[in-house]
Amino acid sequence: MRHPNNPEKKLEISLGAYEHETRKAQINLGKLLADMEKGIDPVSARQQFGKIKLAGQVDHRTKRILQMHLYPFFGEYKPREITKEVIERYYGHRWGLCDKGGLQATSTMDKEMRVFVRVMQVVDKRYELPKIRHATIKRVILEPLTYKQIQSAVSCLDEKYHAVFWIMAYTGMDVSDAVNLKPEHIKDGWIDKPRGKVQNSGGERIVLPIIDDLKQVLQGVPRPINKGEILFPNIKPKAVTTAVIRAFRAAGLEGYGAKYLRRYVASMLLDAGFSHDWIGKALAHNRGSKITEKYTKVYREAMGKAFDKIGRVG
Repeated sequence: MRHPNNPEKKLEISLGAYEHETRKAQINLGKLLADMEKGIDPVSARQQFGKIKLAGQVDHRTKRILQMHLYPFFGEYKPREITKEVIERYYGHRWGLCDKGGLQATSTMDKEMRVFVRVMQVVDKRYELPKIRHATIKRVILEPLTYKQIQSAVSCLDEKYHAVFWIMAYTGMDVSDAVNLKPEHIKDGWIDKPRGKVQNSGGERIVLPIIDDLKQVLQGVPRPINKGEILFPNIKPKAVTTAVIRAFRAAGLEGYGAKYLRRYVASMLLDAGFSHDWIGKALAHNRGSKITEKYTKVYREAMGKAFDKIGRVG
């Protein structure tokens, strides 16, 4: 049988019937043809969700969502078994129920569901996510870190992650970008590399000066012979993320994690008088990104000093 969407591709699919079960084979063949007319891929439709692979190069964030959240929950389901009720159970599994007993989720759920739909559309190009009614959990943004707090956290961190931690603290880079830093990205006192999350979509580059403290950190990191190889081949972003959260918790800073090192840099730049456009450039956000403002927060001490000047002018 030839694939309707690719005549050069030959399909070899069992109809799930023995030779004497002609009627059963005919019924299964009818179902197969009906699916194919609907644009449903007959091969991937029979696979479990966890074995369906996205075509082309998959970015780090998508891989992380698949490996940490989607595959563990939906992995053993076949696509046609994933009903609205199953998806609702996933919401409950991820975020629990609100005070009124209904479903709830943070805004990050939208990103997870976009990846979920991409996988489902490998099977059925016309697949659309059913409407899931849920309350929105608003995340509380904690106060920006101080350098003293960062020092207290690193003292509780496994030493093998120290260099990656300080690279993030002194640059504001994401975990994956720090872990995948290469010697070829470091030249003439600057870091210049494509940002991992957007390098395939024409996004901004990371272009940052290497301050003296960071220079000392980098000098202590063994360099591979090949400048195109990463500096930390034995460290995974997920492991760093988990270790940093635990370090902050051990330091009495519950709720803080790697993202707050990125926010630390953004808030320090804001405190120094730089505009959101400048800060967005430093964080390698796309031009006009609304996310930049979410990463910045005024230090209370700076606000206090500013208000202390009121009434003293003249």
